[in-house]
Amino acid sequence: MTTALPPLHRSEVDGVPVLWREAPGPLTAGLVLGVGRRDETFTGGGTTHLLEHLVMHEARLPRLECNASVGIASTELTVTGRPDRVVDFLARACRLLADPPVERRAVEARVLAAEEREEGPDLVGALLVERFGYRGPGLVGAVEPALGALSAEAVRAWSARWAVRGAAACWLTGPPPEGLSLPLPAGRRPGAEDGLPEQVALPGWTQLPGPVLAVSGLVPVGPAAGVALHVLRDRLEEELRHRRGLTYGVDSSLDRLSARDRHALLATQVREGAETEAFGVLREVLAALAAEGPTDAELAGEVESAEETLTDQRTTSDELSALAEAAVLGWPAEATEELLASVRDLTGEDVREAARHLERSALVAVPEGVDLEVPGLPRLADGSGEVVEGRVHRPRLLRGVPRGARLVVGGSGASLDLGGGQVTTVRWDEVVGLVEAGDADADFTHQLVSARGLSIPLQARDWRGGDEALRAVLAAVPARLHVRGDPEGASQRADRERA
Repeated sequence: MTTALPPLHRSEVDGVPVLWREAPGPLTAGLVLGVGRRDETFTGGGTTHLLEHLVMHEARLPRLECNASVGIASTELTVTGRPDRVVDFLARACRLLADPPVERRAVEARVLAAEEREEGPDLVGALLVERFGYRGPGLVGAVEPALGALSAEAVRAWSARWAVRGAAACWLTGPPPEGLSLPLPAGRRPGAEDGLPEQVALPGWTQLPGPVLAVSGLVPVGPAAGVALHVLRDRLEEELRHRRGLTYGVDSSLDRLSARDRHALLATQVREGAETEAFGVLREVLAALAAEGPTDAELAGEVESAEETLTDQRTTSDELSALAEAAVLGWPAEATEELLASVRDLTGEDVREAARHLERSALVAVPEGVDLEVPGLPRLADGSGEVVEGRVHRPRLLRGVPRGARLVVGGSGASLDLGGGQVTTVRWDEVVGLVEAGDADADFTHQLVSARGLSIPLQARDWRGGDEALRAVLAAVPARLHVRGDPEGASQRADRERA
């Protein structure tokens, strides 16, 4: 079957690649920058989001539909409206990216803190931290420790590095309007690491706050992963909801992490007390698809559904956005015509192989307090398990630190041993930040943070010789990793809870 689609056009404006395909409705455009959360550091977390807020506050126009988002690997500003107003918005946004209104930093940092409180914790981010720590895609789940302390120079430098012609692409759902300009500064996209950082040993399971049961894994880019995820979701809903009444529904997501890899997620809120039973169903369903693949009827239904979605011109914006992101990042990508051909060529073995990838890299999350005893599925370690050699500090009386605990600071790192096997070790070569508490009433003065996603709260008066211990930590961590936390920011609230 041949589907007639409006042609895909590729051109260039002011040195920026432009893609367009005609679609119904008013003109929609997007400006994609090849920078996302994975490109930041822990201490500079949120710089891209802050820059986006600064630009959007000044670029928006009355009665014009516009939005922006910062993803794992890219940032996108979108606008819908009359062609002349779309042209005006894009030009304003480019000029503001070149010269951001940094005087609004403090205000927008507070707005971002309010946004984080309203949206709450991000399940995808939490699982990426468990998988990668505070590295690469794992930074999506990291707190933004010192957003309010970012200097004007830091924001300008970040914009000058990433908001350039060689790191941008534009897409439109119609021909480029008269007068379209994209006045970004000249420059090439910085060389960025596109591979994935080292992962924890998987498959495995962990506990997360909340009532969610979830499984995530890495799957290859391509339509087979999407089909596998849809089949898994349908089978789980049939068993968990319609047959057993354990849950209301199952959600799924696919996020691209690199040129080759996507992060697949299946999640559901399970009735209290039924978590172990629901996990057993999840494991059986995944194992069955990985062993046998989909039925002929399931595969045919998924192919038909994909064809309907891909040929619906209301999804043209999604296609163009993905193509623009791929163009900026140098990722392989297929236009709709090519995707249709790939979908129609799918076999059951393709889908089974995608399910195998998910099973081999599976990270299962269960609510806190739920324990799984499953052969071949170990629990992820909460800490490092090894205490460094160094000066041992014992707790002071009446400070609330457990009896028998010890803080050890040595030449290779620091360890907090609370007894009973509860050991957290942060080695100096793994430190990504030393966050000074911005709140005078905090239960700690500093938080020592590791790339592995571990952290140690430090309060000198909790320990005998605590001043000496803190001085040793301050000296061991490079000054560029010392930051002062935001009193009302996400990091300070999260650190207070952990402490």
